[in-house]
Amino acid sequence: MYNVGIPFNAVNYDSFPVMVEALGQFGPGMKPPSYHEVRVTCLKKEVGHTHELLRRHQEDCVRYDCSLMADGWTSRNGKSLINFLVNCPRGNASGH
Repeated sequence: MYNVGIPFNAVNYDSFPVMVEALGQFGPGMKPPSYHEVRVTCLKKEVGHTHELLRRHQEDCVRYDCSLMADGWTSRNGKSLINFLVNCPRGNASGH
């Protein structure tokens, strides 16, 4: 984590212990994904998953009233960030 700059709060994500458990179950000899797999294959799969989640929220927004909220701020290194949040009966969906 230290030499590649993964934020410490990554361990607070619900997916972190799931990942550690999955790695532990695989055991020694597991080959890490290649740069191409992470950058293309895995990313495309994750983008598809995200689009599916958003599609479900969009369907709910057609049927029910939803609220669209936005919040903006500037990071410590001067980058502008805007967070959009859609609140609807299915739950919240957010994106930066």
